[in-house]
Amino acid sequence: MQHPTPADLPVLAVHAHPDDETLATGVALATLAERGHPVHVLTCTLGDHGEVMVPGLQHLEGTEALAPHRRGELAAAAEALGVQVRVLGEEPGRPDPAAALFRDSGMAGSPEAAHPRALVNADRSALAALVREEVERTGARIVLTYDETGGYGHPDHVAVHRATVAAVRSLPAETRPELYAAVTPRSWEAEGRRWVADHVDPVEPTGSFRGRPTEGVVVPRPEGPDPEHPREVDAWASGVRPDEDVTHEVHGTPSSLAAVSAARRAHATQVTEHDGWWAMTNLVAHRAAPAEGYSRLDPASGRVVTGDSDLRAPLAGPMADRDAFRAAMSALPTGVTVLTTRWGSGVHAMTANAVVPVSLHPVLLGILVDNAARFGEAVHASGVFAVNVLPASARRHGEWLSTPGRPVVGQLDRVPTYSGPMTGLPLLTEALATAECRVVHHVVLGDHTLFVGLVEGVGDGRADGVDDTDPLLFHRGRMRGTR
Repeated sequence: MQHPTPADLPVLAVHAHPDDETLATGVALATLAERGHPVHVLTCTLGDHGEVMVPGLQHLEGTEALAPHRRGELAAAAEALGVQVRVLGEEPGRPDPAAALFRDSGMAGSPEAAHPRALVNADRSALAALVREEVERTGARIVLTYDETGGYGHPDHVAVHRATVAAVRSLPAETRPELYAAVTPRSWEAEGRRWVADHVDPVEPTGSFRGRPTEGVVVPRPEGPDPEHPREVDAWASGVRPDEDVTHEVHGTPSSLAAVSAARRAHATQVTEHDGWWAMTNLVAHRAAPAEGYSRLDPASGRVVTGDSDLRAPLAGPMADRDAFRAAMSALPTGVTVLTTRWGSGVHAMTANAVVPVSLHPVLLGILVDNAARFGEAVHASGVFAVNVLPASARRHGEWLSTPGRPVVGQLDRVPTYSGPMTGLPLLTEALATAECRVVHHVVLGDHTLFVGLVEGVGDGRADGVDDTDPLLFHRGRMRGTR
């Protein structure tokens, strides 16, 4: 079977303004481009009404000259990141600031939002159709954008989120790309603030421009923004989410992180780059993060698909192909067990080989159950499970209880059992060993759940003549004995 390479998995990041591609998704874009993914950026406005950071460029603020200047910054940043960029309205490969369809709407309540070409006034269906066209043009299999808050509440970001979700939702299921929102785990944000507090000295502003302070540095408090200082109130606070909401992550390499740093420097009107940190016009110092977090979005609702994500997946790698991993691990011989638990007023059983002793003090045993399996639901409800270690002579039982579609009711009728003394669960008469467990912890790990049980009792099988020197093993997709 041929598996897709990075070249087969184009990436599209959909953003509102120049610099968003770098500040929100730069690590992912540069790292994925470095791995060989075709990476594209669609920018919906030229940030016509952005504040200007650098005193030498502040004459551009509020003028018609700012848009073409920022288009040049966007081109330079894209070159640094190794990505292709297009502004909505431009012909592919033909940068033209005059062709931009929409204008920057400004922050919430800004008078710029009244302009008929402001992005917030775009027809939602029409904007979604334009984004869909870009998804189809680039062949994107991975789409990145903001979460439902727009990252920090900017109206244009929210509009882009809605349009991108609608665009992906409108595509046929068989061609629909994966959709992710750039977010920051709360623990990473706290760690970044501590780093800034330890490495950056605050500087009182020495200038002002249009009523805002300039040429200073605000070091945010590690415990959170100071409400007494509005400029410190974290502009990215809404993009900071509970760790369990963050399902994927991308870690930069030395070269991709250097590319992101160069891209930030390219956006000179918006960002000042320093050694390990950067700041925007609010003067708040941010650590140059070595990684980015992402949450999978549900195209139907546009909201983050939450859940226990103690184990995060990489966004588009590096990760081994699942089929190749399964084939490799099939070379590892494992013992075959039968798990039993209660299912309503009855019992449920399944064959399993992912059983692991966890601890001797206390005595703990772990089982891994596919999240799609009914057995996991039953263990959740009953709070108990039993493990039966099979001999080779019980192969027929192992094969029967691993048969897909077997009936839930009566599945142990053909298997000799007796009632366990601690839990009352059925234990296999032919088992080499048994363990009765009460669940004390469970954790979702990817597509499986690890149930950890306190072992309340262990025993041997009760059948005579069972050869305890010949256990049943699972190897290369087959059950077999050791002889």
